Amino acid sequence: GVQTCALPICTLSAVTAVSVGLGVSLWQYRLKSIEAENARAEAKAAQAVQQFMQSIFSANSMDVEQPQDAGSTTARELLNHAAESASTQSMESPHARVKLLVMLGYLYMQVHELSRALKMAELALQTAATIDPEGLDMAESLGIYGVALDYSYRTDEAETVARQRLALLERLAQAGKIEQVPISAEMGMGDI
Repeated sequence: GVQTCALPICTLSAVTAVSVGLGVSLWQYRLKSIEAENARAEAKAAQAVQQFMQSIFSANSMDVEQPQDAGSTTARELLNHAAESASTQSMESPHARVKLLVMLGYLYMQVHELSRALKMAELALQTAATIDPEGLDMAESLGIYGVALDYSYRTDEAETVARQRLALLERLAQAGKIEQVPISAEMGMGDI
């Protein structure tokens, strides 16, 4: 025949199923909220970095007597001016400042100015520490710092920083702040 269950057991099972379903739904909603918040922060940071870089080029155009002379400024001079401004000026968003400093650090590595790349990475670390020493900005700053150390032939220090970054990324993944630890981090590379 047809099996029936006692009313309290059926009710308990139904309540448990609804509770589990509700818990999963709330967890998914929380993840989507975090993703949306992160996307807004990234967009705001990208806009701030873009405005900063535009101000560097605009200032270069205004600093010369003849507009055509603005084109004679080298990329390295513009990079140095941007780095000086980023080092001394505060930005509306510390997150945007970290992004800018990381970008400048990578640009300095591209032109083989490793001491300046390290300085940008150190400033990014300092700024990230004021935001959240256990956050994504810190992981990104550790990435540029480790790569700059490695390029500077400071491999023992670079390896230590890569391990610190990997451990941080693993904690962020466990906390649900990132989906997974990127393979580049597992290999000790800088990208998040």
